Amino acid sequence: MPNKRKRYDEEFKRRAVRLSYGSERTVREVSESLGIHENVLFLMIEEVSEKTIHLAAMIHSLSWQASHQSFCSEEFVSAHTPEMQKKYLRKIINDGAIIYMLISKGKPVGIISVNKSLIENLYILPSEQHNGYGTTLLKHAISKCEGKPTLWVLNNNSAIGFYEKHGFTATGNVHRLSYDLTEIEFYLHTSCVGLIDHI
Repeated sequence: MPNKRKRYDEEFKRRAVRLSYGSERTVREVSESLGIHENVLFLMIEEVSEKTIHLAAMIHSLSWQASHQSFCSEEFVSAHTPEMQKKYLRKIINDGAIIYMLISKGKPVGIISVNKSLIENLYILPSEQHNGYGTTLLKHAISKCEGKPTLWVLNNNSAIGFYEKHGFTATGNVHRLSYDLTEIEFYLHTSCVGLIDHI
């Protein structure tokens, strides 16, 4: 009986958060109308569904454009619209990935995907960065991995330090994308998994 109650509570929270998407009402107003504490809507992670994939695509588009504009052509960057990214996200879901979305104060702020042990698509809205959301999503993704967590990072990406801080180590495997651009594979050593919660 307690387990059934817990599942109901989690689903109720998700519905409450979805009610706040795009709403002009404040978090307090939404929570009061539902008879719940406003903290319920402050921070939670939910699996992206067809109903919410447009929100994940918007986050992906804005964040991808911001992170690639310094080394990709303007035409290439602008082509990554929310509609294009929605198609991409649908494709990786069809290929077995699960996309998770972080909601803060009732608003979607970041996403990450997991496919077995592969972590990808960690994107936080540019306006919401440096609030610890990336760490929150990364920890969640690690907990969902079926095996040793792995990921790929561009060699010119400042996020390399972020992943190293959280226990990831380069494996030595690389994908060359162009003359001066490569992807580097990282993995999380099993001895570091238990330490993640203390970071």
